[in-house]
Amino acid sequence: MAAMGLRHLYEENKIVHEPPSTCDSIESWEETGKKLFESIKMQVIYDGETGKVAFDAQGDRIFAEYTLMNVKENKKAQFGSNDLQTVGEYSYDMDTDEMQLFINLSEITWPGKRKEVPQGYILPTHFRVMTLHERPFVYAEPIASPEDCGPTNEALCPLFNTSTNETQLMCCWGYCIDLLFTLAKKNNFTFSLELSPSVHYGALKQNSQGKKEWTGIIGQLVNEENGIDMVAAPLTINPERSDAIAFSKPFKYQGITILVKRVPHEPALVSILQPFRDTLWLMLLATVHVIALVVWILDRLSPVYK
Repeated sequence: MAAMGLRHLYEENKIVHEPPSTCDSIESWEETGKKLFESIKMQVIYDGETGKVAFDAQGDRIFAEYTLMNVKENKKAQFGSNDLQTVGEYSYDMDTDEMQLFINLSEITWPGKRKEVPQGYILPTHFRVMTLHERPFVYAEPIASPEDCGPTNEALCPLFNTSTNETQLMCCWGYCIDLLFTLAKKNNFTFSLELSPSVHYGALKQNSQGKKEWTGIIGQLVNEENGIDMVAAPLTINPERSDAIAFSKPFKYQGITILVKRVPHEPALVSILQPFRDTLWLMLLATVHVIALVVWILDRLSPVYK
């Protein structure tokens, strides 16, 4: 490919600079090197040792061929090594000028030593997300039209009023909204945001029938009839909530520490009196004397000693 690129440059008379006279000179290579790179990207080999060789606009190879291997456990081999069996290939077809996938599903051993193809499941690409007005994580303000909500760091979050059965247009922004936009961009999904009609996060309480049910925004999430997929709000993780819903990784920790000034005391002869206050010691002495006086009076008035 490099030789073909150089020939193309030579035939097009695009090599205009003389070779550098010293090893430190890079001026000629800065221009000729870019032309050589663009020339190599234009070259195509249809019957190379590894199939068709071509490059995209960034210089990455396209039409690369792959052999599909199935890893099978071989218990008879030493140290329990695995065997590799060819079950297909991903190669270039000259007739259609496209990449074709050829695979023999009957020869594949799936995890669990199964011959049947796993059914799999479909991952949704759009989610209904509910949030809660809680500054500074989520700010919410009413708007007149959807155009009043910014397209970059703000999102429409309509609020459904359960008492009037009316929906009010709201615009939300804040830390949780920015985090939601970042997750959607990195994980390639879209979302529609809604504001929770309840101002509470949620607790497990008994209803009128005596059954325990979740209230607040957690109740909106666990109730499948609402169709809410996730919640973006500053929820506190506790054991009861962890049993009902799956939390993301916590991003904030809070610890409360009480600091008390330590006053050094020099040892003295009266150190034994330090555990209690002076008034308490006086009360103890007075109590002892009062009890002794009462016992003496009872002893004097007793008819046994008269």
